[in-house]
Amino acid sequence: MPRSSGAFAVRAGFIKDNFGDDERIGLFQSGTAGFFIENVVNLDGKMDHVVRSYAMKNDFDSFLDSMKIDVLIEWRDTFRNLLNEEKFIRNWKLYKNDIGDGRSECYIRNHICPK
Repeated sequence: MPRSSGAFAVRAGFIKDNFGDDERIGLFQSGTAGFFIENVVNLDGKMDHVVRSYAMKNDFDSFLDSMKIDVLIEWRDTFRNLLNEEKFIRNWKLYKNDIGDGRSECYIRNHICPK
């Protein structure tokens, strides 16, 4: 199995082991996890074109708020590069710096408590 395929499968297991059905999980590479987990939200615009309009306005934070995203999982530094640094620090905290695939990290909103 190619390395990326295995990494994407790890995400689904990580989500199932750490979060409930009531948390909304945002991922750019959401295909595998989204197939198995209903509360996964695609962030790259392939499944939801509305995200593109927010990205074009440099307001990705507002998209996450509008979609009520509680958890972010993606390759390291992805979210730091997309989100307003001040809002990111205020609203998100690092949950895991490695979810088990050697390159993805997980952030959670400050107000949620995982399983």
